[in-house]
Amino acid sequence: MVTVTACTATFRRLAAVLLVLPAVGCAPRDYRPEPLEPARIAAGLAERRSNDGGLRAFMERHGASVSKWPLPRWDMTSLTPMAVYFHPDMEVARANLEVQRAAEITAGARPNPRGGPLLEHHTGPGTVDSPWSIGLGLDIPIEIGDKREARIARARQLSEEARLAIAETAWRVRSRLSQRFVEVYGAESAAALSKQELEFRQQEVTLLDRFQKAGEASSSEVSLSHLKFQEARLAADAADGDIRSAEAGLAQALGLPFDQVLALPIGFDRLSGDTLPSMPDAGLQQAALQNRLDLQGGLARYAAAEASLREEIAKQYPDLDLSPGLLWDQGDWVKSLGAMILLPILNRNEGPIAEAEAKRKLEAARFKSLEADVFAQLTESRVRFDAAVTRWQTAKSLIATQTDRLASIKKSIEHGELDRLSLVESEIELLAAKRSELDARIAAHRAWSALEDAVQKPLDQSASPPDGTGAAPAAAGEGRPP
Repeated sequence: MVTVTACTATFRRLAAVLLVLPAVGCAPRDYRPEPLEPARIAAGLAERRSNDGGLRAFMERHGASVSKWPLPRWDMTSLTPMAVYFHPDMEVARANLEVQRAAEITAGARPNPRGGPLLEHHTGPGTVDSPWSIGLGLDIPIEIGDKREARIARARQLSEEARLAIAETAWRVRSRLSQRFVEVYGAESAAALSKQELEFRQQEVTLLDRFQKAGEASSSEVSLSHLKFQEARLAADAADGDIRSAEAGLAQALGLPFDQVLALPIGFDRLSGDTLPSMPDAGLQQAALQNRLDLQGGLARYAAAEASLREEIAKQYPDLDLSPGLLWDQGDWVKSLGAMILLPILNRNEGPIAEAEAKRKLEAARFKSLEADVFAQLTESRVRFDAAVTRWQTAKSLIATQTDRLASIKKSIEHGELDRLSLVESEIELLAAKRSELDARIAAHRAWSALEDAVQKPLDQSASPPDGTGAAPAAAGEGRPP
């Protein structure tokens, strides 16, 4: 005879089992809030330094020579890993990769079984004292086909795209840095020319004022010289502002505080040279196919679309749910086994399959369009570069012509044939030629950078920017609470 007390004890044991089962796998994680504190983050950004130890280690890992630290001189080659290390865009790209890698865990997870008590109450007369039947039921889902493998393949491809996005972000950081680097050089060089012109305009004004007193210059000539002197003064005054503006842009490209950029000893040897590195005669298109990270990302997205289609096709075969049960019923143990399967009667997943096929076709079309854009960008960049180099060569020839003319005037003055004013005017004309040459030089270097962007590879055989996948969130003073 089974009593109510015995049934109650059995129920309690079953309930205890149900409570213990969820903890069998592993202890659950506790939630820990991490609130953002804008003031603390801002303080961390302001504390970044070019002599940061983490930056040194990062540069050393990527092959930079850091035996002397901080570096006595920074150029484009050494500033690039600094920008990759410090720039906030890199942290965003790395965080996105963490999200995608976590999605791989989600994709590979198997469905958990479900369990619960089974209770029955008998209203009719039974053979035992208790009208209750107590038991335990389980629901075990079983995936049929390779759905899980397809999900994992899709998640891995999206992780690969996120990894490539880090490297692409590093290249964009380098590209912006190159633009700002050239702007600082251009601003400083233009300021030097403006100051020289101001000095020569001052000499011109002094000479013409003296000539006017001697009756050898007209008032219109004197007034014009004074006007040009004022224009030169305004240009010289504005030049300092242009330098500061360019330096602020460089600070943004580096991810450093403005005052740190002002203290950096920067060298512009590559920009101040008379020539650009030799351009590869052929193979640029093949180099673009091999190096363009957006093309590689497009291939990863297409592979992810393939995996999605594979998963939807696998869903034509429905999953199976097994439902074993154990019930204490009127003095006897009753064992049961049920099975449930989705019956593909009304549809066989045609809609999701059609969507997945269309998305795969869309990714293929996007890749073809992207590849066409890459080739068009490469062609346009090459044409612009050739035109910029031709313009630069012409500007350099004008400087050579004006330099010869100035030398001739100086020689004539030595023989007393010309006056001092002609020499000053010739110096001003030479400065105008130098300014034209500077503009053409800047345009040529920008065109060179645009051509590198089209290939996403340095064309001067220097190292590509580090992809930043192994870098910690940029260094000193991120302001995280302890």
